[in-house]
Amino acid sequence: MRCPLRCEGRTLGEVRRRDEGCTVVFEAECECLTDGLYRAYLTGENGELPLGVLAPEDGRLRLRKRFPARETEKIGRITEARAEKSFSFTDESWKPLPPGPLLQNARLDRALAAIPEARMRRSGGGWELALPYAPERPFPLPELFCFARVDASGGRVLYRFDEKNHPIF
Repeated sequence: MRCPLRCEGRTLGEVRRRDEGCTVVFEAECECLTDGLYRAYLTGENGELPLGVLAPEDGRLRLRKRFPARETEKIGRITEARAEKSFSFTDESWKPLPPGPLLQNARLDRALAAIPEARMRRSGGGWELALPYAPERPFPLPELFCFARVDASGGRVLYRFDEKNHPIF
């Protein structure tokens, strides 16, 4: 099965379904959307199935998710696939990361530089960092895992830092 993936009234890609025994694999791919993080959903005759966050990969947004077949049967025949913005960086307070070291740790700064979707904003006397998150992908900045706040519905991981760039629980 193939279904067009629509966002804001435009067809931007497609979702493919592949049955594998007792499981169903959905793969979504679309052109890169800017300004935020997007989640994919399937709508069926009897309900909706959230697929997850579309993650950037090779200049496209991609997603691969496996479900038990009985879970996908609940929504009935699929009538629509769509992508919705779940987090926007248009809020003036979120900015791209400045060039150069930010966390004063070479390994962490290199890891941050490799995440073009990373954004930051000032908050109180410190600042916040937002990174894209998808359960099927490696966790961003695993060294700071204990300091992370996962906003799975928004497809992001948030970190807070004080004015000296130390992480805050």
